[in-house]
Amino acid sequence: MSGNEDFNDWLQAYAYAWDRPGREAIEAAVWKDYGMEGAVFVLDMTGFSRLTAQFGALHYLSMVRRMQIAAKAIIRRTNGELVKFEAITASPALKQSMMPFRLDYCCTRTSPC
Repeated sequence: MSGNEDFNDWLQAYAYAWDRPGREAIEAAVWKDYGMEGAVFVLDMTGFSRLTAQFGALHYLSMVRRMQIAAKAIIRRTNGELVKFEAITASPALKQSMMPFRLDYCCTRTSPC
């Protein structure tokens, strides 16, 4: 059985465990197998419809690419791990919190992040 199937089995068991001790036992098992300390950061771009209508798809796609490059640099610099880029959203998992953090400063500077 793959790790994904094991995890899905744990999720299903948790969904049907109505008693507190049963759920706590499942939580402890999932934490033992998959747990890690960290922070999750999700970055989402806004204005897709409006900006695409105003400037065209290529303009907005180039903004997405610029965000990806800046986000990768920030994630790398903070020892994070990129979980995925999905359309206009970046989802990294970080080993430590980035707060306080000036994302606007990092993404608008002319020098690389």
